[in-house]
Amino acid sequence: MNPETRTNWTTSLFTSDTWHPAPTPGNAGEAGGYFMVNDRTAQVAWMKPKRVDLNHAHAAKEKIAFDLSILCDINVPPVVLYHRENPPPGESPLACLSLVCYPKLYMWGDVFTLSSSNGGLLPHSQSSVEQALAAVSGTVAFDAWLGNDDRNNGNNALLGYETAGINPTGLGEFLFIDFSNTMTWSEPQAAFARLNVPPLFANALNQTRIKETITKIAAIDDAKIESIVNRIPDNYLQPTQKTRISAGLISRKARLLNDFSIWYPGTAPSV
Repeated sequence: MNPETRTNWTTSLFTSDTWHPAPTPGNAGEAGGYFMVNDRTAQVAWMKPKRVDLNHAHAAKEKIAFDLSILCDINVPPVVLYHRENPPPGESPLACLSLVCYPKLYMWGDVFTLSSSNGGLLPHSQSSVEQALAAVSGTVAFDAWLGNDDRNNGNNALLGYETAGINPTGLGEFLFIDFSNTMTWSEPQAAFARLNVPPLFANALNQTRIKETITKIAAIDDAKIESIVNRIPDNYLQPTQKTRISAGLISRKARLLNDFSIWYPGTAPSV
């Protein structure tokens, strides 16, 4: 991913550009959505949600997750909020845009057998994939912090390549998406849930990387977390929900290391 683009998109709350629907609709997913094209830059992004869902605040959570990912070096595609003008009846005007970062992207469930520890891959390509997954091991700490227990899904991580076609000897880059159902705790001290990590990912995890991410999360200033959450407009995220989410993020970041054995099986990462 382009570092400058990531910085620009985390600085921006809303897009200042105009966008139009892409010819290819894409897979709508649970919340509904479609691809959009930037009129000025020709960048492509995924717009979601289409459907109204007052219980999830999809767009707000996607934006919060991306902004937080910048602070702990987790591969989440850039996100900005997007207001849909005159959406069809029953559809939400409160959306977000998630940038398509590579010219070729594959859902990891379309490339690997996630339920298999070797991914259903030949040995020469299995090694490359495990290296790429090991490099993003910190994602399990990020997921635990946000309360994301839905990583064991073929549609919530992508493998990106700069050129079309999978190169079995190339690593590509894993990108983690779909944070709509995170940050649902009812109170700040809620216990961590055990993460549901696909066997292929679990087999490749590097505990040193996990510890590094836990350390980065714990070091994030409380005021920074509150500013990321509180800048979301109230129509996207109610003030009471902002308070609940901020309090939970602040409480949970301090408990990640000590509670590691609770939310992921095995021993805590070695120092």
